[in-house]
Amino acid sequence: MFGDINNDRKPDVLLPDTAGNLRTIAGGQDPYGAPNAVVQAAPGAAPNWNGVQISHRGSLGRKTVDDLFAHEPGKAELYLYSNDNSGRLDGQANAPITKPATCVTPAGASIDCAAHGYGVTNWSKVTQIAALGSPTGDSGDTADKLPTTSLLFVENGRLWLGTAGSLNALTPQAVLLSANDTKWAGYDLLTPGRAQGTDFPTLWARSETDGTLHAFSVKGTAQAPDLTGFTNPAAGLVSGTIDPKVYPRVGSEGDLTGDGIPNLWAIDTNQQLVAFNGVGTATPFPTATGVSTTPSPWATSTCPRRSGS
Repeated sequence: MFGDINNDRKPDVLLPDTAGNLRTIAGGQDPYGAPNAVVQAAPGAAPNWNGVQISHRGSLGRKTVDDLFAHEPGKAELYLYSNDNSGRLDGQANAPITKPATCVTPAGASIDCAAHGYGVTNWSKVTQIAALGSPTGDSGDTADKLPTTSLLFVENGRLWLGTAGSLNALTPQAVLLSANDTKWAGYDLLTPGRAQGTDFPTLWARSETDGTLHAFSVKGTAQAPDLTGFTNPAAGLVSGTIDPKVYPRVGSEGDLTGDGIPNLWAIDTNQQLVAFNGVGTATPFPTATGVSTTPSPWATSTCPRRSGS
């Protein structure tokens, strides 16, 4: 399923420990499990996984588990770490992902990349990445395979979407989802999966200024998906505020509690790992109207900061 790293059909959180190893944390479970990507596997010149942008929700192949996207801020390369289907992400060399070289609107019309703040040569100006899932719907999530994922990224304040191309690659075209402004620079991207009552995956955006949460989904049909609903990050307000001064890091891997409604996790300034439960309904597709106003502790209440592997 989407969000699953270790093939137990449950979503997992990936976070580094103090030694820089990347660890898998299942919902409410002890975060001190064996690492699935050790410190030496971190991308580029990074000495460890601390500070590396990571995201997982599906793969660019046809798997039952997630692969991992990783980007070292300011560096030219974006890497894909392939899952061996049991949760190990460092069993083979990472694969660089070629950045799409042309730019289009959600309707498919060609636009000038440079005039829209897009650098075609590398990923060095990308400030956020987020694996969204399938822009045509997640209903192909079966025991046999997942639909191929897509990748959201913010560059020079614009929100872009790269869709799956050939195996472990993106298509040559990047889709500009936002307006031609820099508003998306002030928001954290979270990908909880289906959360607005349809089969399409949802994007949550947390304001880095006031902590408000905003929700956006693909519209239309699987045959003709509508990608026009992501223009303004301040739209789509949902309930719940995650104060960035208290919780500088947030994320979502979907439903971590088993109630069918996606949740949000956060790490506070004391390195405590907490969960904010989703509020809403689970059927026929999850509809999250927001998250709880107070956090729930993780099983151990602490971020995986234990040294060593």
